Amino acid sequence: NAQGVVTAALSVTRDITERKLADIALRQSQQKFSTAFGSSPVAASIATAEDGRFIEANANYERDFGWTQADLIGRTSVEVGLWPDQATRQPLADAIRQEGRLVDRETIWVHKNGERRNVSLSAELIDLNGTTCILAYATDITVRKRAEQALAASETQLRAVLDGGQS
Repeated sequence: NAQGVVTAALSVTRDITERKLADIALRQSQQKFSTAFGSSPVAASIATAEDGRFIEANANYERDFGWTQADLIGRTSVEVGLWPDQATRQPLADAIRQEGRLVDRETIWVHKNGERRNVSLSAELIDLNGTTCILAYATDITVRKRAEQALAASETQLRAVLDGGQS
């Protein structure tokens, strides 16, 4: 330029391909988890480990135990009334904190209608955005437990008849 002024342009470029690919992978992972969680054949939930406050619950809680997602989210299992009492809940809460996971632990829960239900509970501690949470799966095994008890009673009666017939 004739007056001694220099014109310059500064251009900065940054390759964000890696970040975009990571964002896509994260969204896909979240979508897969959400699909698996929602379509689980059993009642599934995520609650904070600190106080057991529900963060998420699938629709099977309503199908199996009468409690809707609206009943659960933001409340603890004790507030809702899933446990008959603290003494029933405490050993399982202690075990998950100590062992990090539970597999097929039998316990008693209370259906929203007040009926006690036999439950097989599996749970694992997970990290969710820096918060320790419990991912839990609950299966209502009440019908199976009743059938087992009826079979045991029938076997006892049969033994009594057979033993009595040999006198």
